[in-house]
Amino acid sequence: MSIEGIRRNQKVVISDMVKIGKRLGVDYIVYGEVLNYQLSRGKGIHIPYLIGFPRTVAEIEVVIQLVNVSDGTISYVESISASSSKSEGVLFFSGSKENKLNQLSGVESNDLIKELLKNWSENLRGRMFQNLDSISGNDS
Repeated sequence: MSIEGIRRNQKVVISDMVKIGKRLGVDYIVYGEVLNYQLSRGKGIHIPYLIGFPRTVAEIEVVIQLVNVSDGTISYVESISASSSKSEGVLFFSGSKENKLNQLSGVESNDLIKELLKNWSENLRGRMFQNLDSISGNDS
């Protein structure tokens, strides 16, 4: 990207993707934009003032575009979402779902994010290959 003069935090446009694709010698290139990323605590089961099983839930939604490098047209657009969750333990006699003292550790947070990205990439591959015939123009 730096060879094409694209800065790291700059929004990438289709013409940039075409340049990169041509440099790489590929027919198509996929790129996306994050529409939503959310980390929510206290999502688990909760029976007020008795017991709670809080969970942290991570969610992401990314719109992807498949660009034909030869002519710069968009061949495919789809919004791909994924989520993952991790238990935060057990709360006894808690009045609310969220307990500020009960959080994921740094390692657990990293594991949660890795799982989220793994789930998202699996969803992406599943959707892309499910629609591969329509992208390539083959109707079975």
